[in-house]
Amino acid sequence: MSKPGAAAPPLKLLSYVDYSTRRSTFKDQSGVSAGDIIDGSCGQHTLSINLKALPLRVRALYLTLSAWMTAKLDDIDQPFVGVQDPAAWQELCTLQLDDVPEAQRRQHTSVVMLKIFRGAAPGQWEIEAVGQLGQGCAGNYGPMDEWITSSLVPSSRR
Repeated sequence: MSKPGAAAPPLKLLSYVDYSTRRSTFKDQSGVSAGDIIDGSCGQHTLSINLKALPLRVRALYLTLSAWMTAKLDDIDQPFVGVQDPAAWQELCTLQLDDVPEAQRRQHTSVVMLKIFRGAAPGQWEIEAVGQLGQGCAGNYGPMDEWITSSLVPSSRR
């Protein structure tokens, strides 16, 4: 617990989970794991996240979608990200790029799709659609890191 009036510690990027790093780097093994399902030229990437087991220092998760190598978002068939509650088998949120003009999808290689963040009540998580187009790709997360890191700064300090 911080002292009243004390500045909160700065927020920072803690970890990645992706096609090559399939488990979180948190020592408690909080159940963040990834897997790819590839069928010919089509693929699906899944993440399993146990939100209850995440360390308290994890304030938010950003779900991104990026092209591979020199591909653009326009090269990805039916790009979308969805969040599902496995206990209720209920879809909680999805974001598709269908409404993004083709010209913009041809110019960009990545998109920050969704943010899952801690709510006001203990143990409560919220989901927010983001849809921030940008550059960067698997193996070059720098541009996505910059946008995510800049979004971590409280709006009063921007």
